[in-house]
Amino acid sequence: MNIIEWHKIKYPLIQKQDIHKLIYQMAYGNAHMINDISKVNTFLLNEINFLDSFNQDLYDYVGDFARISLRTYLKYYFSINYLLNSFILSSNNIKKDDSLYEELLKEYNIDKDMNLSHSDTYKLNYKPNYRLIHKDYITSEMRYIQAYNFIVNQDCRCIISLEGKCGSGKSYLADRLSKHLDITVLHMDNFFLPNSRKTKDRLNEIGGNIDYKLVRDTLINIKNNNPKSIKIFDCKKQEYYKIPFNNKKIIILEGVYSSHPFFKDLIDKAMFIDTPLKLRLERLQLRDNYERYIQEWIPLEDKYYNELNIQYSSDLII
Repeated sequence: MNIIEWHKIKYPLIQKQDIHKLIYQMAYGNAHMINDISKVNTFLLNEINFLDSFNQDLYDYVGDFARISLRTYLKYYFSINYLLNSFILSSNNIKKDDSLYEELLKEYNIDKDMNLSHSDTYKLNYKPNYRLIHKDYITSEMRYIQAYNFIVNQDCRCIISLEGKCGSGKSYLADRLSKHLDITVLHMDNFFLPNSRKTKDRLNEIGGNIDYKLVRDTLINIKNNNPKSIKIFDCKKQEYYKIPFNNKKIIILEGVYSSHPFFKDLIDKAMFIDTPLKLRLERLQLRDNYERYIQEWIPLEDKYYNELNIQYSSDLII
């Protein structure tokens, strides 16, 4: 699956015309130079004045770009000037990709002369009032609000996985969310497999270095009962022990392998943090076990993410 297929799942009423627009934006961004900033600003302010109420994610990725929802952006009091400047900079620094455009048109059997505006069906059901900016302009605060907004819009009790490759900021995000929302966070680092069970065959499995049976048993217990404590594993001491557990409405299962197929059926929603490799490596270099990440853990993670297509199987990409 790819980002286009992800949009088709998220927006099931999407029309071929909307897919054409999606492909065009992936290849060309906003597709025009901005010469009159005042007109762009006036058009933005006029559109804002006619917005109605509608729950939306803060942004959706479109290849190297992101569609920023005006409704949600304003709901959380982000700067209009920042959005306008990001929009202009993104428009004026586009690297057009004709080959990508032609390739995707052929793959999805779309005529390049097809209308480039959203279909009436899409407009009616999904209210696409957004501005397209390059994903480099997505700030850490916007990433946080993307997750925050997604969680507060859940109307029922659920377990949400929070995935992302090592160094992507999963733990930081989960801890920050726990300080501002009434949620419980479980860390996958507490469910690694004991050394005594790390056989060659087991480690050759996808996610074989975690105790996925313990994770499954724990999630079943959380869903069916009201446990006051859960069993976790201490890697340093190589022993299991119990910790207090607060079974709240929203449970965040944070960490690599939190969408593992052995217990994926118990996960109600999935979030994925898409963090650039350069930034991830900069963060990992600050850790004492950097070489183990490079030589051991990253290859195992990459196998998991690539073979199971975790990113585009997620409900939300941060």
